[in-house]
Amino acid sequence: MPGTPRTYAANAIQRGPADLWLGVTLDAVTGKVTLAADGTPDATANPTAKHFGLLAVPSVYNYTPKPEFEAVDQDTAPVAAFANTEEMVIEATLSQLQFNAVLAHCMPAGVFSDSASEGITVGLGGDILMTPVPLCVVAPSSDPAYKWAVATMRKAVPTGAIKLELGRSKTATYQAQFKALSDLTVAAGARLGSVYKTL
Repeated sequence: MPGTPRTYAANAIQRGPADLWLGVTLDAVTGKVTLAADGTPDATANPTAKHFGLLAVPSVYNYTPKPEFEAVDQDTAPVAAFANTEEMVIEATLSQLQFNAVLAHCMPAGVFSDSASEGITVGLGGDILMTPVPLCVVAPSSDPAYKWAVATMRKAVPTGAIKLELGRSKTATYQAQFKALSDLTVAAGARLGSVYKTL
């Protein structure tokens, strides 16, 4: 009897630096972002896109389904599983403190101002409304059959604790975390975002 082929493919091991973008425009059906040839969001299709800049450590994209198992009296093991809840999170440690371009979206800010005479201010506290923003992570694909590995989040809200490290002995970084809200205008199956490789 013939055996089953092994699918060893070293070039399918994903490795490489990623760029994190906010304010991108995602396709209403697929959740994909239109990219330019260099892997950045296409400026025409994504006029409000902003780059997170340099990252201190790799960004983390985490999707966690939390199933609920259905047991029956006729058997000792569950016979069905239903996705009771699911969670999508993006984490990043930023090396560039871009208050005007990025950090205003990383905090549940109450007040934001950019003044030529007073500088940039991000006010905190007392604002209960959190405005979501779409995000995407783009990395060059290690597989030569594809160009880019991409992960997107349709409606991201900041959830991480604000930890801004400032000191002489260590480079200042900002730890940001975003959690996805479900986009109820999208068909079930693509309401949080998507993960894909481009040709």
